[in-house]
Amino acid sequence: MCDRTRRGFLALGAGLLGATAGCVDADPASAGPTATDRPPGTRTGTESGSAEAVATLAFNHADELHRVDASFPQRDVATYYLALLTGDGHAASFPTGRFGNAEARAFLRETDFASEAALVLHDRQSSSHPDLELRGVALEGGVLAVDGGYPGEGATSDVTTDTLLVRVATDGAAVRGARATVAPQYGDPDRFATATVYDATSAFDSPGDLVVGNRDCAERAFDLDVTYDGDLFLRESIALSPAESRRFAGVFALPGEWRVSVRADGESVAEALSLSSDPPGDVLAGAAGDGSVSVTHRSGGVDDPTATGCETDGYPYESSNPDENLSDPVDLWVLDRSESAHRLTVDIRDGDRTVFSETFETRAGYDKARRAGLLAKRSTYTVEVTADDGAAVTETITVEDGVSKITVRVTEAGEVAVSVG
Repeated sequence: MCDRTRRGFLALGAGLLGATAGCVDADPASAGPTATDRPPGTRTGTESGSAEAVATLAFNHADELHRVDASFPQRDVATYYLALLTGDGHAASFPTGRFGNAEARAFLRETDFASEAALVLHDRQSSSHPDLELRGVALEGGVLAVDGGYPGEGATSDVTTDTLLVRVATDGAAVRGARATVAPQYGDPDRFATATVYDATSAFDSPGDLVVGNRDCAERAFDLDVTYDGDLFLRESIALSPAESRRFAGVFALPGEWRVSVRADGESVAEALSLSSDPPGDVLAGAAGDGSVSVTHRSGGVDDPTATGCETDGYPYESSNPDENLSDPVDLWVLDRSESAHRLTVDIRDGDRTVFSETFETRAGYDKARRAGLLAKRSTYTVEVTADDGAAVTETITVEDGVSKITVRVTEAGEVAVSVG
C-alpha cells in the first residue's frame, strides 16, 4: 500500500476503461501535502501521457458514510455507500467533513460540474491493504458506471473504511444515476445502483415486505440477500429468538425479476420471483419447527408468522418416521425442594438441534412445573440445566420404551440433578 493519496488521470473512451494508476514520487512543491503531512492510508500517483477525462482519488480511514438527507442520488446497502454529485449544490450538501482528508474535500471543490460529474464509492468494512481501486468506468444512457476491486491475495487483518472518488468528464451530458460493481478478493462481485437508475420503471403503489420468522424453538441466525435484476437491494445478518420475527418494509418496490436468498446454519435457499401485479405481496423467509429453511412468495401478504409461538411449542417433538416414535410421549418435570427460589434454564438437544428451551422460575420452599408430552422420538438427548447463579449441569439421557418422564430436580441442599424414569 502506498502512504500517499493516489490520483489517476485516464482517458475516457467510448466504452469501459481500465484504471491502473500506480504510486509514484511526486514533486512536493506541486503535489500538495507531503507524505508526512497527509492523513494515514492515503496514496497518490499519476498516469503519464493520458488526458484528464477521468480522475481518481483513493484513501482509507474516513468516518463511516451512510445515507444522508440530501437531493443527490445515493445508495446505502450492505457495507457500501454510493453517491453521485452532478452540481455545486450536491457538493455543498455532501458531508465531506467525514472524509478526514483535506485533499478529498478539495477533489470535490475542484470539480467543474458544468462539464464533469463526481462519484463517491465507500466500503465500510475494508482493510488498510489492499486498497479499493478503479478498474473501469463508462457513461452510457445517463448512468455513470464504475468497476472497483481489491487486487492481489495478501491482506491486513485490520478493519477500516476504504473510499474511492471518481471524477468523469461528461461534455455537458445529463447524468441521472450511478452504478458500482465491487469485486472482493474472494467471492462474487457486488453490484448496486442509486434509486434514480430505475426512474424509468413505474414503482408499485404498495411495495411488498420481506418478513423473516423463526418458527423453530431454538435461536437461529440468518444471512439475507435480495437482488433486483442483479443489483443488490438488501443484505442483512440477523439472529432471531424462538417465535421472533422481523419485517423489512417496502423492499419489493419495482416490477421485474427479484431473487431472495436465505442462509442459516449452513443451509442456503434461494427463490426467484417475477413480480408484476400491484400490490406485489410479501415474501416470507425463515426457519420452520423442524429446522428447515424456506422462502415463499405470499401474494396476499404476510401477517406476523410467529404470533402463536414456535412450532414445537405444540409438542411433542417427534420423528417424521412413525417407527421411531414412542406410543406415549415423555413428560418433563421440574421439582424444587430447596428453601430458596431459583431460575432454571432447561435446554434439550437432539444431536446439534435444540428441541426445547425454556426458563422456569421456582418459588422458595417447594415448587414444581410440568411440560406434558414433550418428547416422542426415541433418541439420545443432551439435557443442560443452568441455574441463576451460573452453575450448570449437563446429562446425556436415552429416551426409549418404558421411559415416561425426565426430571430436573433441585435438592434441599440446592444441588441440581437430571434423571429419567
